[in-house]
Amino acid sequence: MDKVVNFQISLFGSFINIQPNQEITMRLVSMLTEENMFPGTATVSSVDPVQKKVETETRLQMVSQDKTWKIVFFQERIDFVYNYLGASEYYTDLNKIFEKGINLINRTFSCFSDTTGNRLAVNGTVILPEMTNEETDMFINRFTAQVSPFKDKHFDEWNVRYNIRKQLPVSEDKNEECNNIINMGNVVGLNTQTGEHLRRMSIGIDINTVPEHVENRFKYENLLHFAKNAKKEMQDIIAAIEGK
Repeated sequence: MDKVVNFQISLFGSFINIQPNQEITMRLVSMLTEENMFPGTATVSSVDPVQKKVETETRLQMVSQDKTWKIVFFQERIDFVYNYLGASEYYTDLNKIFEKGINLINRTFSCFSDTTGNRLAVNGTVILPEMTNEETDMFINRFTAQVSPFKDKHFDEWNVRYNIRKQLPVSEDKNEECNNIINMGNVVGLNTQTGEHLRRMSIGIDINTVPEHVENRFKYENLLHFAKNAKKEMQDIIAAIEGK
C-alpha cells in the first residue's frame, strides 16, 4: 500500500456524561499533553422530527497539533480518528497507526476506566501505489464478473463491496460475531504540475461487532483486544488484495 488516508477505532454506547467541563477536560489534558493533543469542542446537529427543528449540542474533543488525530466524545460513541491532510506526515504501516491509536485509547480510558459500551468498530482506508491503465484494468478484472456489454471495456468508475460475518476475539475467552466489510474503488485525481489524471485504487475496510447485540458488555480492555485482532484481519485482507 502507499498510505493510510483515514483510520478510526470506536466504542459505541451512551457517553452523555462526558461533557466539556473543566474537571473532565483537565483530566484528559494531563494524560494527553505528551501526545500533543489539546482540548476543543465539536458541534453536533440533529433533527427533531416531532418539534420539526434542528438541535445542536457541544461535545468535547481532543485534537492533535497538526489536526490529523482527534478523540471525539459523541453522545453515542467515542471515536479515535486519524485523517491524512495532504501536507501532513502519513502512515505507510498499519502497525504504526494502530500503535498510535492504542496509546491514545490507553491514555484516554485511564480517565474513564469504568466506561462500558455495546459495540466495537475499527475501520480505515488505504491507497495503493500508482498503476498504469493496463495495471488498473487487470486489478479491476480480478474482482469483477463482467457482464457482456462491458466485457473488455475500460472502466472510468468502479466500486465493489463485500461483507462476510465471522467470529473475532474480544477477550482471551470470548468471541463476537462481526461484520468484515471491504470497499474497493478507483480514485481519480489530478496532477497539478502536469495536468495528468492520476488513477489510484482505494481499499476501505470496516470491521465491527454486529448491531443486533446492543447490551452494554464491552470495557475498554475489550476494545484493545478487538483492535489487535482487527489489525491482523486488515493486514491479511490488504495483503491478499495486493497479491502478496
